[in-house]
Amino acid sequence: MRPQWPQNNFTEYSGLKFTGGVNGDPLEAFVNMENIYLTNELARAKDDAERVLLRHYYKNGLVLVSLGMLQEAKRHKPVEENEDGPNKTDEEQFYADLTTIFRLSAGIASVTTPVVRNLAATAAKISG
Repeated sequence: MRPQWPQNNFTEYSGLKFTGGVNGDPLEAFVNMENIYLTNELARAKDDAERVLLRHYYKNGLVLVSLGMLQEAKRHKPVEENEDGPNKTDEEQFYADLTTIFRLSAGIASVTTPVVRNLAATAAKISG
């Protein structure tokens, strides 16, 4: 995966990057599965079965939270021009939102696996 880091502008802290999503192109998520936070969680896992779960928790949690952020960004429309100049086109704003989510995904990645793991443990206690 690391050989693909440059094409996605990933670092060890990056979480994910979205591409596409305009002009009929599908929105694609590229998840950094060698993120430092995930690799630390995997190193502490007790066995391979737990590692599989942790990878799913990380990938699905990170994508879902990021999609929620993107949906909220799309809902919020600038009201009027500001001191920065005229409003961006919808496409320009969409790409700006994707850039912001890419930047913030490192922070989301740092907490995704522990939060989803705790949710799963709580659900297991409730249903068990």
